[in-house]
Formats: sequence, C-alpha cells, structure tokens
Amino acid sequence: MVVYDQVPMPLNGAARDLLAGKGPVILPVFSPRSAKVLGQAVLGARAPVWLVAISGAARAAWTGPAPARCTLAGQPTADAMRAAILLIAQAEQS
Repeated sequence: MVVYDQVPMPLNGAARDLLAGKGPVILPVFSPRSAKVLGQAVLGARAPVWLVAISGAARAAWTGPAPARCTLAGQPTADAMRAAILLIAQAEQS
C-alpha cells in the first residue's frame, strides 16, 4: 500500500526569476530525494544557492550547483529546519 507519494513539480516563474537573479536563494531540502529533484531543477542557476539540509544524507544527495553556503539543521525536525533557515537568512543581513 502506498501511503506517501512525492510528485516532482516544475519550478514556477517566480522561482525561476529568483534563480536567474544575483541575490542569494535559500533552498531547504527535507530529504535526500528532494535534494536530488530540486538539485536537478536548479542546474544553471545564476543566483548563489544557500542550501539548508535536514540531514547529512540530504546534503550528500544534493545534485545541484555547488552551494555558496550550506547549513545543516541541528535535528531532523521542521522546527530545526526553520531555525537553520532563519540563521542563514540573518547571516545575509549582517
């Protein structure tokens, strides 16, 4: 029985525009599979990619451009991902 099905979706226009720009784009990845799928979707991005990974396994599975910055969540939880995203975003403002 399938209880979970992650269907890859193409990037929308706003995402493509951000990735074509000069400012950094924070990309959270919550699983190794999402790291692979998103990594492939952002190949060719001109914007600096700031990767936030839920785990070392998710980071290792990244297939996209080399991140300008990379942060791992302190724990594999949504709250820890939120904290890591905020931390990397605050680094930009400093």
